[in-house]
Amino acid sequence: MRRLCVKLDRIAGLRQLRDSLEPDPVSAAVVCELNGADSVSVRVRPEQSSIQPRDIRLLRQMVQTQLNLEVANRQDYLTMAQKYQPDMITIIPAYQESSVIHNGIKLNRNLQESITELRKAGNKICLLLDPDPLQIRQAVKLDIQAIEICIGNYTLLGSKDEKNKELNNIWKSAELVHQAKMLCAVGHGLDYQNIKSLVKITEIREFRIGYALIARAIFTGLDQAVRDLRKIID
Repeated sequence: MRRLCVKLDRIAGLRQLRDSLEPDPVSAAVVCELNGADSVSVRVRPEQSSIQPRDIRLLRQMVQTQLNLEVANRQDYLTMAQKYQPDMITIIPAYQESSVIHNGIKLNRNLQESITELRKAGNKICLLLDPDPLQIRQAVKLDIQAIEICIGNYTLLGSKDEKNKELNNIWKSAELVHQAKMLCAVGHGLDYQNIKSLVKITEIREFRIGYALIARAIFTGLDQAVRDLRKIID
């Protein structure tokens, strides 16, 4: 069965707009799991203002499926993430609190050193990468367990020809990840429309979505928004 991962950062962002207790991302995680989510995900950074350390501690205690932590490749960030003992750490580009990530990270020696350190500590690792088959071929040789293909560029393209070309790159990248017997995920730009093209790529085994799901939940409720996605990917 294909997996659905719900990102909870935007829920925490809404809470922080009024410096309130609601909406609570921990409560949201419970609703998501009860309605078909296979994992939940949040970003980690020491000075963050949306997701709080309290949230991650409680999520680690409450989540019954899997907890994924997104983190930039900085030693202080990685050290903090490991303290929560997540089921997976996804390394993403550096970002501002309110930024939207449209591209994946680049492979370099520093990243490889971080992977080695994380693996020695027993962590499972996912890398957020662009749908570049050449880079994917290099990445699958690393000691990682998953690759999340960033579709941010795909969502910004206007013409049908450009979209089809990028979709073909996503498919080729997903095929390489699948052949390497790694989990292939997609994210960073998913919505209820573009996901319909991506579900046709059978090598994609996990769909990671946040903003679009929260936007839909305003009108349908969070439980129904998750169930609607579950129907699309099953």
